[in-house]
Amino acid sequence: MLDSVKDHINEKIKLFYNDDIDMNISKKELLPFGREQKFNAKIDYNKSFLNKTLEDIFSESISTKYKKCNTEYNKNLIKSLKNIKDEYKSQYFKNLFNITFIECAQHFRGSINIKELNGMKCFNEVKEQFSDDNEYVENLSYHIKNYEEIINRKKGRGEKKQKKEKKNT
Repeated sequence: MLDSVKDHINEKIKLFYNDDIDMNISKKELLPFGREQKFNAKIDYNKSFLNKTLEDIFSESISTKYKKCNTEYNKNLIKSLKNIKDEYKSQYFKNLFNITFIECAQHFRGSINIKELNGMKCFNEVKEQFSDDNEYVENLSYHIKNYEEIINRKKGRGEKKQKKEKKNT
């Protein structure tokens, strides 16, 4: 889903800049972020992630694969987009980057409509690529529709140190 959001934002940047995007270091597009957000499977992190704004999510350090760019490239780009002199564009990006992850998920699955995300590739389009596996689509659909509930009912595990201390007592 975050790839759909990132692609949508990059399309909006291209649209607002009339495809006048430098193909060099100053390229105006969000780059993939580092591993932390992708691979952190701790439940407390995932619960707090639900309420993170797109600005917070995409302002994380970019992937180390982009050696020519500053690790805060996305953060700086977001700041510049929100401070464009054109008031309409500035307001659009302010509204866009204030959307929370949970709101994106709700828009992605079609339960709410957020005008700043209109045109984003949503679940109905994404599931078509798996149309040959009905069981997978049903399972994916269930998890997309119930994502918040699934995350919120899970309980985190104790730290390993705590488990060892309990064994020793």
